[in-house]
Amino acid sequence: MAKPAAGATSFTIDGSSYALVGNVTYSPSSIKREALVGIDGHQVWKETPTLGFIAAKIRDLGLRVEDFNKMREVNVSVTLVSGKQIIGTGLGCVDTQEVDTEDATFDVRFEGMDVTEIL
Repeated sequence: MAKPAAGATSFTIDGSSYALVGNVTYSPSSIKREALVGIDGHQVWKETPTLGFIAAKIRDLGLRVEDFNKMREVNVSVTLVSGKQIIGTGLGCVDTQEVDTEDATFDVRFEGMDVTEIL
């Protein structure tokens, strides 16, 4: 029987759990690579450093949403239903948080240099 591959089961920031609604996305990538092309075809690769990220939609269950905007140098952890863990250390919350009052949800995105996957 195949193990489940999609879905997340937990979301924590500095060890505190938050009500995860869904839409978790992440990138452990540290390099953005693009091909540079001339009239004779592919010539060389351009590599630019990029930050990894962990993003999620969470529910406002009595949180101080404004506190997320102040978060920097935090550790973020996501456990996927497959058992894989996504760990980000020293991340900062970017963007602004906008609460959808119809379902009390908001998006958070944390970026930084250290986002890794543990199988």
